[in-house]
Formats: sequence, C-alpha cells, structure tokens
Amino acid sequence: MKIVRVTGVFLVAAAFMLAMLPSGVSAIEEKFDYRLQQKIEKAIKDLQVKEGTIKRKAKSNLIAWGSDAVEPLLAIVKDWGNQPEDLRVVCVEILGEIKDTAAVPVIITVLDDKRMTMRYTAAKALGSIGDNRATPDLIKLLKDSEWQVRLFTAEALGKIKDRAASKPLAAIVTDDPEDKVKMQALKALDSIAAKDEYPTVIKALSDATPDIRGYAAELLASWQVEEALPEIVKMLKDDRANTVRASCANAVGIYKNMSTFPALIQALGDEYKDVKIYALDSLKKMSGQNFEYDQAAWNHWFELNKAKAGN
Repeated sequence: MKIVRVTGVFLVAAAFMLAMLPSGVSAIEEKFDYRLQQKIEKAIKDLQVKEGTIKRKAKSNLIAWGSDAVEPLLAIVKDWGNQPEDLRVVCVEILGEIKDTAAVPVIITVLDDKRMTMRYTAAKALGSIGDNRATPDLIKLLKDSEWQVRLFTAEALGKIKDRAASKPLAAIVTDDPEDKVKMQALKALDSIAAKDEYPTVIKALSDATPDIRGYAAELLASWQVEEALPEIVKMLKDDRANTVRASCANAVGIYKNMSTFPALIQALGDEYKDVKIYALDSLKKMSGQNFEYDQAAWNHWFELNKAKAGN
C-alpha cells in the first residue's frame, strides 16, 4: 500500500507539472531562440575577420542554421548604406547556399548593384535557390557590361529551368562577344531542354571556337534534330579540330542513322585517338557488332546489312 500511495502522489505531481507545461516550454524555447540569435549574430561578425578558419566555420554554421539565419543575413544585405560591401556579398552567397525562397525578393534587388561581384554573386544565389520569380530580372542581366556577370547569369537561368529564358539565352549564343558566355548559354539551353531554339544551335556548329562547335553537335544529337545530321557528318570528316571530330563521332552514333555508317568507318582511321574511340563506340551501338578498328570488316558487314536497314 505504501508503494501505491507514493506512486499516486507522484502521478498527481506529474499531472500538475503537465498542466503548467505550455508556459514552461515557451520560456525554454525563448531562451534557446535567444541563444541561437546570439550565435547567428556572432557568426555574421566572424565573417569579417581575417582568419580564414574562423570565417569558414562561421559560413558553415550559418548555412547549417538554415532558415533561422535568413532574416539576420537579409538585414545585412538590405543595409547597403552602413554594411561593408564584402560582408553583403558573402551574406548573399550564404543565402544562396541556404536556398530559402524567402530570400529571393531581396536578392533580386541587388542584381543592379554597382559592384560586379555583388551582381554575379546574386545571380549565382538565385540560380541555386531555383525560384522562377527571378527569371525576368536575370534575363535583363544577360545584357550586363561585364562578361563574368553574364556568365553566371546564364548559368543561373539554366539551373532555374524556366522556358521563358530560352530565346534570350539563344540570343547570347550568337551575339555575345565572349566564348565562355556563349558556351554557358548553350549549356543552359541544354538544361532547359529548349529544343525549339535548335536553329540557333545549328548556327553554333560554325562557331570559331572548337568547344562550342563540339558541344552544339552533341546537343543537337541529343535533341534528335535530323536537319543538323548532314552538317555533323561533314564536320566528322573535315573539321580542323580533333576534339570537334571526336564530339561529332559521338553525336553521329546518338542519331543511330545507318546512312552515317561509312563516315564512322572512315573515322576509324582518324589520326586522333579519341575520334577513333568514339567512332568505334558509335558503330558498336548501331550494329551490335565489334570488329574493333578493322575497317574492311566493318565495310563488309555494312554491305551485307544496309538493305535491311532501309538504305
């Protein structure tokens, strides 16, 4: 009986404590919220110290705290008149890492900041967050005077994957004076799957830069743009750049059109190793055979089977 009595007293006391719990928990939560707020404020201050280890830890912690850190970081970004520019840039970068969409409207406002670093950091952050509310302002930024800003803006639009950016990106592919920007715009079109812009990508097949020609060939093949196939086959035979011929050998195989077999067989004798490797890989995929680099064997197989393939 004594044990039962003690247990009963305990249960009464427990019930009383539970009845009082909401206000108690609120006080505890407030205390912990206050402590976290202090930690966030200290971490933001640590972003300004010269010691690299301290800065990296502060940045890592702010990213880990996620949404709790968003408002304090935004307060720094918005306070353009009093906060150091370098600190505001870092805060925008961190907001991009946190990926909270609540930060998007404020980050958009700094896309026209006078400092180039701020503009491209804001573009990168918006791309990381991936909210298409930023698309119209990023499209405007494609005309920025600094190529670095245009580069990261094109990259951001590719990450957001908003089809509204397709035509502006296509214009960059043909008109931008910087090769790196044109290439990034091509990659963005690829990411968006903007097949409607294939005429622009066909134009890129004649670009002066080999990397752009090669990427364009493989992108058109992935979109199965039949109109581009004859030009890609011609480039496989004649392009002056080894890397472009290699890309074309791979692209031709993606089409899986038996009419391209003779060009691929010819490419087995190319002076550049990668062209031969990709040509062989394409032949194997299209035929299910493997005669290695024996051009005569491949020609013999083709003569026996081209009628079956409708050629």
